Amino acid sequence: MKPFIGIDITENKKNEKFNGEEFIVKTVSQLQMQTFENAQEDAFGLVEESKIPLPLRIIQGVCGVAGVLCLSGIIRAWSDITLSQCYQNAPWLFWVCGTCLVTWAILKILSVKKQKETLNTDTGENVVRKLESVSKSIYSDLDVPETAETVDILAFTYKMKDGEPKAKEAGLNPTPYINVEFKAFIENDNLILADLENKYAFPLSSLKAIHKVNKNISVPGWNKEENPKKGKYKEYKLGVDDYGCVHFKPYYILEVLHNGESWGVYFPSYELTAFTELTGLTPQE
Repeated sequence: MKPFIGIDITENKKNEKFNGEEFIVKTVSQLQMQTFENAQEDAFGLVEESKIPLPLRIIQGVCGVAGVLCLSGIIRAWSDITLSQCYQNAPWLFWVCGTCLVTWAILKILSVKKQKETLNTDTGENVVRKLESVSKSIYSDLDVPETAETVDILAFTYKMKDGEPKAKEAGLNPTPYINVEFKAFIENDNLILADLENKYAFPLSSLKAIHKVNKNISVPGWNKEENPKKGKYKEYKLGVDDYGCVHFKPYYILEVLHNGESWGVYFPSYELTAFTELTGLTPQE
């Protein structure tokens, strides 16, 4: 299946073009795009300003990984001997573990404090309000109803192998997958997916199946307001690593037949309910 919003680098490693232009039914104006990009740049600048310095972020990441590894070693040893014997055999392991975990915790507290101090200013609130206002205007121009479901769809670079797309990491990205936010709703017997640039339409008659892929993958961040380990997302047993990547298993592919070609809309496990309700399809193994 050809991945919707996938990037095929089989023949051209420098390709940056997303699949799916065939499904576009409406695009925002150039002026709207420029306004949104300006607001987005301001938001990105605010996010960077809210972070602790890069050297401290590196130290935080290293200490987090080292602390967890040391703690795992202590727990494994503890299963065979007493904790006091563990300490007598390798006291350095306990000190390294404690130092790393305490350092990580201190830097985490400083990081959260810096974020709050930056984002809760008048400037920060104005940047957020402007981005929200521009986004709302774009969705209105694309005729996206306020009741539309907000869903994550998986975008990724890939190479074709034995007739199947194989996801490939691009550059220094920790994972080949990106969870891109779309608005999803039904309009005139079409499944509509709209981002802040285009509106895509998939006739309901072209939707053939939802396929379950029992594989563990990850995305580099989290788009939802609710914690990934709480509330309605708790049942999906999502994992979050020290770098903020969200891990899940399985993921799903909505199969679409378009002009004799099979397409796939890839989405995370935690969006299954939304897609089953929108399409009326149930997942297949």
